Amino acid sequence: MPISDMPRTVRFKFANTNTYEIPTEILESLLQKIKLSDIVALQNLMPDGPRDHSNDVAYKKLEQLFFPLLNVEIFWDNFSEPGLIFTYHKTISQNLTKIKPPVETVRISYIALWDGDADDSKSLELNIEASVLLDVVDGIDISAYTDWSSDVEKDANIEDQLRECGNMFNFFFKDIDLEDDGVFENDWDVEELSVKSPR
Repeated sequence: MPISDMPRTVRFKFANTNTYEIPTEILESLLQKIKLSDIVALQNLMPDGPRDHSNDVAYKKLEQLFFPLLNVEIFWDNFSEPGLIFTYHKTISQNLTKIKPPVETVRISYIALWDGDADDSKSLELNIEASVLLDVVDGIDISAYTDWSSDVEKDANIEDQLRECGNMFNFFFKDIDLEDDGVFENDWDVEELSVKSPR
C-alpha cells in the first residue's frame, strides 16, 4: 500500500461528565467496594474544586479507590459510515486500572459529592478525561472542522459524522447498579501527530 493511502494516527482528547443519584442501599455497596467505613470518610476525601496542582494528591487517592470500579468505552454504533472518517475499529472497553493502546491516559479531572434529591441519597458528579489514539482516513483535516475560523471548504457528510465524536466516548461503573442522570458535558478535541499509522 502506498504510504499516501495509509491511515494516520490522531490523538483524540475526550472529557465526559456523568452525574449519579445514589440511593442508600447502593451507596453502602459502593463504600464497601472502595473500602471506606462510611459516607463521612468519603466526604473527607473529596477535593475542593476541579483538579489542579494544589489538590492533585487528593485526586490521585480517589483514582486509586474508583478506577477499579470504572470502565471506559469507545464505541462506533453512532457512525452510519464508519469508513468515512475512521478506519474500522471494534468497540473498546477497558477497566481504568488496565488501560492499554489505543487508550493512552485516563484521569479524573473533577469529582463532587452532595445531598441527592431523595432522602438519604447522594449525588456523585464525575468528570473523566481520556487521551485516545485513533486511525483516521488520510486526507481528512479534522482540525479544520473543529476550528470555526478555518476557511477550508468542509464536506457536509464529514461534518455530520464528526458531530458523533462526542458520543463515542463514555465511562460507567461495572458491577454496581448505578445509572447516570445524563451526560451534560461531552467534549472532544484532536491533536494531529506527525507519524503515520503503521500497517
